[in-house]
Order: sequence, then structure tokens, then C-alpha cells
Amino acid sequence: MMGAYVPYVQTKEEYEEAERLLDTLTGAELEEEIRRSWDNIFIVESKNKDFSQRGRYVQATFWEIKEEYIAEKRLLRPNK
Repeated sequence: MMGAYVPYVQTKEEYEEAERLLDTLTGAELEEEIRRSWDNIFIVESKNKDFSQRGRYVQATFWEIKEEYIAEKRLLRPNK
């Protein structure tokens, strides 16, 4: 989803407000706002709303994972 805008919002109204903000920006300002929004992909707490399923699924790709990057380890057992 290259170039996508990823606002961190809690409600549909906040999402619509964020979209309206984008409509007021042009050029470098617009690009900067979109790039800044990409930090929000790292917010993964569960916020399942009718317009967003943030945190329901998490997929990631890493070049390298160092032990100091790991905050917690848990053994996951298969669902039966």
C-alpha cells in the first residue's frame, strides 16, 4: 500500500476529519503528512470498529531481529 495515508483515529468522524485535512494540503505538505502517518502502522493495540480493524491481525517483515529488540516472548500453542 505504497503512498497510503494511515491516520490514527478512534472514530469514523475522526477518520473523516483526517481525510478533510489531507484535502487542504498540497505538494510537500501533503507528502510529509502522509509519510508522518506511516508511523501509525506500529500502533497495534486492538481497536476494532465498524470502519477499522486495527490490531486484529499483525504481519511484519524484518531484515534482522536482535534480542534487544524483543520486549516479550511467549510460546503460542495451536488452537484445537
